Amino acid sequence: PAVRFTEKGLHNLVADERRRDYLASNYRGLIIRVARVRGQPRKTFRLRYFRDGAAKYVTLGDYPSPLTLRQAELLRAQCLAAVDAGGDPAALGADYWRKRLPPAAVPASTGPTVED
Repeated sequence: PAVRFTEKGLHNLVADERRRDYLASNYRGLIIRVARVRGQPRKTFRLRYFRDGAAKYVTLGDYPSPLTLRQAELLRAQCLAAVDAGGDPAALGADYWRKRLPPAAVPASTGPTVED
């Protein structure tokens, strides 16, 4: 179903036993997949775009960590710009896109991580 994406609305989505995709009515192509993975609720941002007449998808990341709605919207805009320029965002992968978030959109580190 199509729904208006807000931080509060996304936070309140509940995962049941069935995987559900919600299409944003306010962000073209942005989807949040709500599911239970190994018994735990999981929300994942995805982008649907069209290339050569076929629908394609790229996973952007999990909500709320590592991506907020604002960060997902920024990645969505970058991916769609790549599509408009003839590129294929799915071929580059989600890590490629997350590394291109503007510094102001990336949360401050809360300590060392595996990548540090």
